Amino acid sequence: MKKLILAALLFSIASGTQVAHAEEVSSTDNAETYVSFVSYDFKNYPPSTYAGKTLVKVEKISMGYRGWYL
Repeated sequence: MKKLILAALLFSIASGTQVAHAEEVSSTDNAETYVSFVSYDFKNYPPSTYAGKTLVKVEKISMGYRGWYL
């Protein structure tokens, strides 16, 4: 009977002291943190590809256009 109680006690202590191991992961929904955009200024509307990069966004500025490339 003592062995049964001792086994139950050891089993309850062993199962209650489990520690979970995990790494903290920070996540973000902002894609700009992973991608770096490069901007170039043009007098005319920017081309769809420039310097091996693809045009993503166009802004009208006072001296022409600003093209954002990925």
